[in-house]
Amino acid sequence: MRARDFGCILVADAGLGTINAVGLTVSYMKAKGMRLTGIIFNRFKPGNILHEDNLRVCEYLTGLKVIACVKDNDSDITGGIN
Repeated sequence: MRARDFGCILVADAGLGTINAVGLTVSYMKAKGMRLTGIIFNRFKPGNILHEDNLRVCEYLTGLKVIACVKDNDSDITGGIN
């Protein structure tokens, strides 16, 4: 990925532990010179306070946009793109 300068999209579970996992992964990838273009939240439940807060905090801490939120029964991500 780094050698070709391809952008990466980080896929993260929307639940408990997301902020830590996303923060550590983004820090590692940036330290290794990998270009991140956005985050996708998997198993996202609209209206769930934890999931909504995780989305806002991850965007704030990383400077990356959550580009899609995929719910449990989604068959593709096109319906979840923000």
